[in-house]
Amino acid sequence: MACVLLVEDSAVQQALLGRLLSDLPADVLYATTAAEARRFLANEAVDMAVVDLVLPDADGLDLLREIHETWPQVGIIAVTAQGDEQTVVEALRAGAAYYVPKAEVSTLLLPTACSLMARVACEQNYGRLIQCAERVCLEFRLDNDPALIEPLVDLLQQLIANLGRIDANERVRFGVAVEQALLNALLRGNLEIPGPAAVAAGAKPVGLAERLQQKPYSDRRIDVFAELTRSHASVQIKDEGPGFDVAAFEYGDLWRRVSGPEGRGLVLMKAFADEVRFHPRGNQVTLIKRLQAQAQPEIPHTLQAPVSAAQEAILAELQPLDQGPVFRVRQPRVVIGRDRSCDLVLPFPDVSAHHCQMFIFGGWWYVKDLHTKNGIRVNGVPVARKRLIPGDVLHISRHRYQIHYDPAALGAVGITPPPEPF
Repeated sequence: MACVLLVEDSAVQQALLGRLLSDLPADVLYATTAAEARRFLANEAVDMAVVDLVLPDADGLDLLREIHETWPQVGIIAVTAQGDEQTVVEALRAGAAYYVPKAEVSTLLLPTACSLMARVACEQNYGRLIQCAERVCLEFRLDNDPALIEPLVDLLQQLIANLGRIDANERVRFGVAVEQALLNALLRGNLEIPGPAAVAAGAKPVGLAERLQQKPYSDRRIDVFAELTRSHASVQIKDEGPGFDVAAFEYGDLWRRVSGPEGRGLVLMKAFADEVRFHPRGNQVTLIKRLQAQAQPEIPHTLQAPVSAAQEAILAELQPLDQGPVFRVRQPRVVIGRDRSCDLVLPFPDVSAHHCQMFIFGGWWYVKDLHTKNGIRVNGVPVARKRLIPGDVLHISRHRYQIHYDPAALGAVGITPPPEPF
C-alpha cells in the first residue's frame, strides 16, 4: 500500500488534513516537525508528502527543497496559509508538485492528492525500447473525455523518463503542467464551462455532463502533438473553443491572481515548463521542457560474452544502485530478507525478516511481496507481485537493485512474456 507523510504542527489542522487523506488507498504517517519528517523519510517508503509551510523547527520551504533533493521520488503537496504570489511561486520552485491554500483544503486536498499519487505511480517499464529512440512524435485527436487525460500524461512521462536525463520529481511536475493544459483545453476551451471567477461575476453555472451532451461543444476535439528528443520535450495542445485575447492577458495579471482557483492551472503550467507559448488566438499552447541527453545503457558484460560452465549456473544478477554486494542468483526460487535463513540476505533495519520472493516462470523472473510493511516496488511503482523485465529496478524497501538476465537462456520462447502466473 502507498504511504503518505503529513507534516503539520497544529493538532486541529493535522486532524482535518488527516481525515481528508484517510480516504486515499494509503497509510498516513504524521509528523509535527521537520526533524520527525526527516526520520520518517529516511526509514519509511514514503510516496507522497503533504507539508505545511509553517513549522516550529524549520522553514517549510527549506524542508521542501530537502525532500526534493534527497528523496526525489516523493511527490510533494505544499499547504499554504495565504496562497500569496511569493509563497506559492517559492513553494513550486522549491520542489512542490502542487499547492493547496488552507482555505480550500476541504475541496482541493483529496482530488489533488489522488492526482499526484497517480502521477508518481505511473512508472512502467518501456525503458529498453524507448532508450533506442532518438526522436518520438505523437499526434492525437482527443474526444472530450476527461478519462483520456491521465493515460496520455502517463505515456508522455514514460517516454521522457527514458529519452532524457531528468529526475522523477521534475518529470512528475512537467506531467502536472501538461495535465493542467489539457484540462484547460477541455473545460475552458471546448466545453466553455465558466470558471469560479466567472460564476461569481454572474455567469450561469454549467455541469460537465450537461455540456458533453450539447452541440457544438460535444463535437469539438483536442489536438495534441508531442515531439520528444534527447534534448527536449515539446507538447502542443489545441482546442476548438473561442480562445482568448493573449495580448490582453499578461502573465503579470496571472501572478497577482494565484490565490484563486481560476489562475491555478496556468500558474502550474508556467512554473513547471521551461517555456509556455500561447498562440495569439488563445486556443493553442505549447509547453517545452529541456532535457539532458541520456547515454545508452550498457548491457552487462556477463550477459554478452560466452559464459563458462560455472557462470552458466547464474540465473540472474541483482546489481545494487545504492549500497551492498552484487547478488548472483543461482536458484530458480529465492527468498530475500533480513533473516539469516533467507537465500539473499539484506542486513538493513527497514527490510523485513522475510521481505519478498523471486521465482522463474516461463523463462521470466517474477517478484512477490511477503506482506511486509515497507513493501516492494518495480521502477518506483508499489506492487504486490510483478514480472521483472531485464533492466527493471527492484526496490526492496528503500534499497534498489537492477536485475539482469537473459530470458531466452532461461527457456523463454520469443520476446513476449506469457500471462502472469497470479
